[in-house]
This record gives sequence, C-alpha cells and structure tokens, in this order.
Amino acid sequence: MTFITFSHKFAPNPSFMARRRTLTNKIARVENFFVENAQYVLNAREQKIVLHLAANLDTTSENFNEQIVSIKDLEAVLKQSDKKWGGIYKEVADFSERIVGKKIKFPTNVLLNGKALPGYITWFSSIAPCYNDADEVCLKFRFNPDLKPFLLRLNEYVRIDLTEIAGLNSFYSLRLYQIFKANLARRSKYVKTVKKNYSLEELRQLFGAKKKYDSFKYFNRDIITKAINEINEKTQIYVKHKGLRTGRKTTHVQFIFCEKKDHKDYTQLSFLDKNPMDSDKKTPDERKAKQETFNLATFKKSYPEVYKKQVRETRKKCRDLKLTDENQISTYIENACANWYAEFT
Repeated sequence: MTFITFSHKFAPNPSFMARRRTLTNKIARVENFFVENAQYVLNAREQKIVLHLAANLDTTSENFNEQIVSIKDLEAVLKQSDKKWGGIYKEVADFSERIVGKKIKFPTNVLLNGKALPGYITWFSSIAPCYNDADEVCLKFRFNPDLKPFLLRLNEYVRIDLTEIAGLNSFYSLRLYQIFKANLARRSKYVKTVKKNYSLEELRQLFGAKKKYDSFKYFNRDIITKAINEINEKTQIYVKHKGLRTGRKTTHVQFIFCEKKDHKDYTQLSFLDKNPMDSDKKTPDERKAKQETFNLATFKKSYPEVYKKQVRETRKKCRDLKLTDENQISTYIENACANWYAEFT
C-alpha cells in the first residue's frame, strides 16, 4: 500500500516546527443528538484525539477533509492527562489499531416488529502513517463519511472546550461532561440549572458498561461518583446526583448541574448539603449585615432547592419535637433560610 504524504510547498524552518507542536483549534463542535444518544466506548486518550480532530474540521464543508497530524502534536494531546505514559510508538500504534475497529451505536427510526433498529458506524474510514514536507512522522486521518450529519454543517451542537477537558482522565467523565454541556447549551435561554434523569439501563448503555456493575452501589461508587467528582474538580460545570427509587429498588439517577459562572445557581447546588452554622467563612458581624438584607420571597425565587431543603429539614425537626403551631414552624423555616443566606451568598 502506498501512503500519500502531505503536500504543502514550503521549506521547513524553526518557526514552522514550533507552530506544528500544537493542534490549531480549541473548540470541538458535535451535534447534540450524537452527544446525547450515541453509544460507544473509548478510553480518555482516544476520546481526546477524536475531539481534537473534530475541532480542526472545516464544519462548513460538505465532506471531511483529510487531516495530517504530526506525532509530536498527538503526543502533546495524549500526555495531557495524569495517566501513565507508555512511550509514543506504543501509544500511537495501539491507538490506531484499536480505534479503527471501534463502533458507534446510535438509535434510528427504522422499526422491525415494532422495535427501533440501531445503526452502527465506525469513527474513521482510514488511519495511515505518512511524512509531511517537514519530514515529520505523522498520522493521516479521515473521519467515516457516515459521521457527516454529526460533525459537519451543524444546526444544534455542543461546543467542547479542549482546554477545559484536558485534565479529565476518565472516559466516563468526558462522556458525562459532553452530555451536560449539550443540555446546558440547549436550555440556556430558559434555565441556568438543569435536571436530567436516566434509568440505570440507559446509563450503562451510554457508558458501554451493560454487562457489568449490576449493583447500583458499585456502579454509583466506581463510575458515576468518580466521574462527577472529576468534573466538579477540573471543569467549569458543577454537578450533583442522587439515586431515584421505584419501590425499594434504585432504578434511575438524577443529575442536577449548572455552569460555575452562574454564581447564584452554583452556590445553591454546591452548598446545598452544608450546615451554615458549621462554617467559619464569615465573621458574626458579616453574617448579621448580610442577614439584614434577607427577604424570604426573594430567597424562595432565587434559591428554590435550598428553600425546599430547609422546609423539609425544619419540618422534620418540628415533628420530632412535637411542634404543631404553623406560625412557629414558618418562623423556624424563615430563620433557617436566613442563616443559610447570611453564610453562603
């Protein structure tokens, strides 16, 4: 087989060599339907390469352009995570062999006996080694043409900042991050905090973990919680989650998430489980000054989740104390909300 090499006409020089060390674009655009519905399994490094290649597409084009990427550029991407590095030859050779055979499963509207048949495609039509005109060793990529509806001439898509995901070390973190970004982008005109429910079966399919983690306890501990902790620590999205029961069994997971830049919503989510009286972030005088600006009606509108939690917890305490006077209970609820407001806003 003969491999075609990159054919720009220029003489290699130090400034060119410096430019080639970093892939050009930092924002990948992927169609929302694909982000939220496609089922595939990649490791974190494989997914980052796919997203870097997606970021360097001409999304206005009718067809995929062939991308020639130097091995040193690939190395810069692959070594961004904290995971151990096995050497560039092994990493690149293993990556090429693995990913050309990996499939993507996606839903279709074609029915057979009343059930929708899934479709299957691969990521790339070819990956081949070559040299560019600077005599650098490269890989030549071409996306599978069947991916055009999901990567080219897009109407509704999610923007994925490659610098933001650079520190994510888990496929599950990357997968959830993209789903959260897609939901936030689509609903940003209406809400800042989004709730999204998935059945455990749906999550296992999205993660490619259908045949393992039958127990929610271990599925939650080893996949979901670890992924969310990494997203919260290393990205500009903040997430909380909880299991939802059908009868006595956990059957669904609810994710609640927002952008950290939306300070009010982020504060509400990130401090929702904290007890204001346990904190030493503010002095008594600072708390008093803040409390004087408290208004319950405004608080209920601005921090609905916190308000619900304070109502729930305060009413439980009142039941334990056998207090039934609604006026007194309402006062206790307002005081609890004012304490939270004074500490965390």
